[in-house]
Order: sequence, then structure tokens, then C-alpha cells
Amino acid sequence: MGHGFDLQTQGSSVTDAAPRFRLQLKRWHRNLGLGLFGLVCFLLFLALTFPVDAARSRLQAEAERAGLVLRMDSLSAGLFSMTARRVRISRAADFDAVPLVVDEMSVRPTFFPPGLAVQAALLGGSASASLPKSGQSLRLKMNGIDLSQANLKALASVDATGKLDGEMSFDMPLVRGEADLSQASGVVRFNGTDLVLQGGTVTLPVFGTPTPVDLPRAALGSLDGEVTFERGAGTVQRLHIKGEDLESLATGTVKLARKPEYVELALRLKLRLEADFLKRLGVVGAGFSVLPLDGELPGFRDLRVSGYLGTPTFAPGR
Repeated sequence: MGHGFDLQTQGSSVTDAAPRFRLQLKRWHRNLGLGLFGLVCFLLFLALTFPVDAARSRLQAEAERAGLVLRMDSLSAGLFSMTARRVRISRAADFDAVPLVVDEMSVRPTFFPPGLAVQAALLGGSASASLPKSGQSLRLKMNGIDLSQANLKALASVDATGKLDGEMSFDMPLVRGEADLSQASGVVRFNGTDLVLQGGTVTLPVFGTPTPVDLPRAALGSLDGEVTFERGAGTVQRLHIKGEDLESLATGTVKLARKPEYVELALRLKLRLEADFLKRLGVVGAGFSVLPLDGELPGFRDLRVSGYLGTPTFAPGR
């Protein structure tokens, strides 16, 4: 009996000595855990139930209203954002259009001011834009755009390489409920490095007649430009190209329009072409030799550019 008592005593001692682990949570700990659990569930069910087809149709309808054709490989939802991959954008009016390909594009709402913020990876670089709901302003920034990936041969009949950076900032008044680009104020800045025109074909007025001209390779080098705008009237603050084959400086004015192709140009170019490059130009080189010499910069000749951005005209400077 004493032996049984000893066993009971030992068993009681072992039980009392065993460690007891009890998680002590404060009230705010429990609230935080429940909140995190709810957030995870929200994100999971958002991804599973997000109306992808409806969102894709809405985006394509809005693009169609703007005269664009929008296609994408996939569309997914995140926390307050949507991400589309391999987006192709082209103008509906273009026959057999070559689309601009965007590797990835994310759209999220902004609250100050209300609107949308867009981030995109394209052409070996990146771009970001701010689009307020009012439509009265536009902010666009591009970094590291690789011209060799831009398919310029199909878009503009020229082939080029090099890197471009740029930014555009416009504030526009509302006219009949729509933002009026022709009255915008702001600035456009851009710069390029290692720019090379590999070749292509452009139509130029040679001796007064529009003539298709094959362009030779031209090492353009660096590009630095800035144009400021006040109520639609733009002033070229600087526009300088300097490379192995040529150098160009521009001054003058730009008048904005509701459609970019109707932007009016009134520019004066000062051009200097290297002798070897001038020979490679052929007929165009002969036309360059009749331009008047610039009175301030030795070796430069003057050229006037007028007309519209979509259809510019060239004439000897005076």
C-alpha cells in the first residue's frame, strides 16, 4: 500500500512539473490577426472571382472610343490595381497597323487628385503617367526607351537605334466638358544618347516636288530638347542634335492643336553636315548646298520648317 502511495505521489509530481504552454494574446493582437486573415481572404477571393472578361471588354470599349485597338494576353487584379501583360495598342484608322507592344502595364487609382496612375514596361524601358479624373492635366515620363525595339521601320519607314528619355507635363482647360489640348500650358523635355539612323525612306520636297528619298546611315549622337507652352503657344528653349555626321540647332515656336498631327510648326534650323555624310546624301546633299549660310555660326546653313507636325514643309532660311 505504501508502494502504491509512492507511485501516486511520483505521478502527481511529474504532472505538476510538466511545462504548460498557453498563448497569451492581448486584445489588439487578436484584432490584428483577424484583420490580416480577412485581408488574405479578400485578396484570394478577389483573384478568384475578379470579372476579368468584363474588365477587358470595358477597357477595349474605352480604347475604341479613343480611336484605338487594344489587345492583351492576360489581365489580373491585385490590391487596388489591375495588371495587363503583353498589351498591343494600335490606331483603328491605320490599315494593317503595327501595334505598340507593352510588356506589362499596371493601373491603380489615385486619390489626390482623383484619377489613375499607370506604370508600364515597354521597349526595353519604362513609362509612367498620371491621369486625373477631371482630364485637365497630363503627366508622362519615359526612361530608357530603346528605339531598336520600337519597330520604327514599319511605323515611320525609318530604322533607328539609341536610347530616349523624356517627360511631358500639361495643364489644360475644359471646353464644353472636354480638355482642350490647343490651350494647354506646360513643358516637354527629351534627351537621347547614341542615336543612329540606320536608314529608311522619307518623302521630302526636292526642288519643290515631293520625292521619296532613301536615307543613308547617320550617326546623330546626342539629343537635348525643351519646349515650354503657355495657353497653347510653345517656345523652343533648346533643341540640339550633335553627332559624328551632323549637328543641328533649332529655334522658333510651336502652336498646339486638339489633334497632335495638326500642331503648327514655325522653326528655324541651323544645320552643319560633315563632308562624307553630305556625299552619301546624293540629291538631298545637292539641295543642302543651296541653303543660305548662317551669319552667326560658320559652316552652318539655315532651313525653315513650317506646316503641320504630320506634314511638315521645308524651305531655305532667310
